[in-house]
Amino acid sequence: MSSTRIPLVFAGVLLVAGTVVPSMAAEASSPQFKITTATSLAVNAPVVRIISNSPIDASQLPPLVTVPSLRTVWVQVAPDAVQAMVKVLPAAVTYSVRVPTQLSCSSKCSVASSRSITLSSLAGTTYVAQLLAELNYLPVTFTPATPGANRAQPAIGTFTWRFPNLPQSLKSQWNAGSTNAILRGAIMSFEDVHHMRTNGVVDASVLLALQNDAAAGVAGLSPRPWNFVDVSKSGYGNSHLEMLSLYIDGVITAPPHCSSCWDDGNYIKVNTGISVAPTASGTFPVWYRYRVETMRGTNPDGSHYVDSGIQWVSYFNGGDALHQFFRRTYGSPQSLGCVEMTTLDAKFVWPHTPIGTLVNVHR
Repeated sequence: MSSTRIPLVFAGVLLVAGTVVPSMAAEASSPQFKITTATSLAVNAPVVRIISNSPIDASQLPPLVTVPSLRTVWVQVAPDAVQAMVKVLPAAVTYSVRVPTQLSCSSKCSVASSRSITLSSLAGTTYVAQLLAELNYLPVTFTPATPGANRAQPAIGTFTWRFPNLPQSLKSQWNAGSTNAILRGAIMSFEDVHHMRTNGVVDASVLLALQNDAAAGVAGLSPRPWNFVDVSKSGYGNSHLEMLSLYIDGVITAPPHCSSCWDDGNYIKVNTGISVAPTASGTFPVWYRYRVETMRGTNPDGSHYVDSGIQWVSYFNGGDALHQFFRRTYGSPQSLGCVEMTTLDAKFVWPHTPIGTLVNVHR
């Protein structure tokens, strides 16, 4: 039997086969193919799908060539259709996949020529989010579409809120497929627990540690509750005082001896920045902490200040921090950008704001 060379036209993520040129003039017709590729990689999901105008046998096709090496298998999905499925996805974020542009077939098919495409695995933000959710570093859970899937491998699935009562201003920021403050805070918390550099960046060592913890099951779960600090510059309910609410595992938690509280202690009165040095609105992970420190800086009039003995300090946005500071009153703009509390309130909040804890500042 003579071999047949099958040219295929590459067009973005869609590969459409051209008309086959047979190797022998006596052959009157030849198969045609349409090939599509995935936009990302996941375990038990197709990478390449081939649809032919005549029967095609999955067992005749050679394995896909990828860099790094990726275990795939051709699966028969119809008499005229096959697809290459990902079986195992190692710790890599992008893969180069050699997609056939010409096949030479007789009893078996071989790739006569190919073209390389780059695919991102769900080891991008979605895979990282999956691992962090499985390990309880996020306020969402992850449920794989395939029950019993390997927790350490990328999978298609659904994210669901663990704590439905979180403020909508925070929940609206969540997107498993993109970088956001919620994800960055979780990464930093994981890095802090594992004594890594807390920069919120997932490099190879962080990804490997995430995969190892996911494979460890219960032993790999976060040792911390998921905490969150909400700071309102316009108050809650019918109060217009500046206030802070602390969520511990999704529940607003009041200090046992709140010295400056409102609404049965659920909200702590605080001071944010004055008009010429306002506290920036946004959501920020705590990035550094001090039990006590000396704060130095410049006043709006150009003079300098040195405040020693400031306690219970958690920096969340540059030089802005949650901390203790003595004032006659609380609940109005008085600081130079920080969120000030009484000593008792700051002492209560501080243990619940480890590295990676989100601080959401808003009107």
